[in-house]
Amino acid sequence: MKKVFSRNDQHFSKVSFVNWRTDGGDDISNLLVLADGYFSSGIELTQRCLNDNYWKVADKLIFPIFHNVNHGIELYLKALIWKVNRLLDIPNRIEGKHNIKQIYENAKAKIKLFHGANGVKHFDAVTKELKLYIEELYEIIQENPNQNKIDFSRYPISNDYERHFYAKQWDNIEVDLENLNTMLLEIYEKLEDLTSYYYHEEF
Repeated sequence: MKKVFSRNDQHFSKVSFVNWRTDGGDDISNLLVLADGYFSSGIELTQRCLNDNYWKVADKLIFPIFHNVNHGIELYLKALIWKVNRLLDIPNRIEGKHNIKQIYENAKAKIKLFHGANGVKHFDAVTKELKLYIEELYEIIQENPNQNKIDFSRYPISNDYERHFYAKQWDNIEVDLENLNTMLLEIYEKLEDLTSYYYHEEF
């Protein structure tokens, strides 16, 4: 079998150019490339399930959907924080671990430092759907300060081997895929606009 990292000589459309969109000198831009990749792949998988769920593939693809979307959100917000830190002449780069609720609040605080109350008002308006998504997610996963449960879509158990919410409940836990798709498209568009605005903001 040939190597994974190799050229397909039949047609360039069957090749992924891993470094085509990245920039060796711009780490924030690279974060945004990966954020776009993760989030948009979550949308693609959701739409695949909507187009054909005859064999109930959504019941297993929902996990990479959530993982990709949540990691995409994490990277968008971390890129935003890094850029605003630069604008504020703060040396910090990537801040926070994987708690997207905490990272969201951190991003909001940075916007307030840079743009004041009007910036926060705009941030709240643009991220309204994102905030609702994060709040619902953290209510479902029952996160607390002593336990990181945002990895629910990567492992069926937490770091201390406690089963995640879906692995310890017999009653059906349902996700409306049409509603999820609508919400994700809205959040994706707003995150792209928000990060693009601050990315191109001058010092």
